[in-house]
Amino acid sequence: MNARRFRFSIASHMAEEGASLFHIAEILDHSDTQNVKVYVETASSIADSAARATDGALMPLVRRFQGRIVDADDPCGLSHQKIPAAAPHLGVPHLDVGGIGYCGRDAAREGLCQLLPPLSCYLCPSFAALHAGPHRQMLASIDEFLRVQESQSDRRILLQLDQVRTAIHQVIQGIDPQKTILS
Repeated sequence: MNARRFRFSIASHMAEEGASLFHIAEILDHSDTQNVKVYVETASSIADSAARATDGALMPLVRRFQGRIVDADDPCGLSHQKIPAAAPHLGVPHLDVGGIGYCGRDAAREGLCQLLPPLSCYLCPSFAALHAGPHRQMLASIDEFLRVQESQSDRRILLQLDQVRTAIHQVIQGIDPQKTILS
């Protein structure tokens, strides 16, 4: 997707959502509303086809949690690869609740994971999160770490932790879709 197509798509989407001509002009950095009327007149079928064409590329950016959610009594054959809920680098003590989930990687065939469990597990497609895992505690620990260390931490680390936070939010939302937990 090039920049021009992105501008067209976002303006068309804003128009479909009922945004005013003034707001569309402001987002596109137009000085008046004369040139944005075309977006309001655009048929939704154009925006829908653009969405279908780009969803495959954009969804991994939006959906951080790529794994699945399982019950402790149905680990999908992964019971020998349980991931403990301990992140000493964030000050997360070992939470004695059975771990956060299971790893679906075959270490014998694929080698050891090169990521940093348990936080990186939330971003891994091989991860199977436990329904009863301490996901809220993991999220609270990350939030506390960010609160205390934000001014002293490297920007890249903060961005990575934000991706993990998003993935944990998605796990929690998948476990209990009735509760809104985003802050």
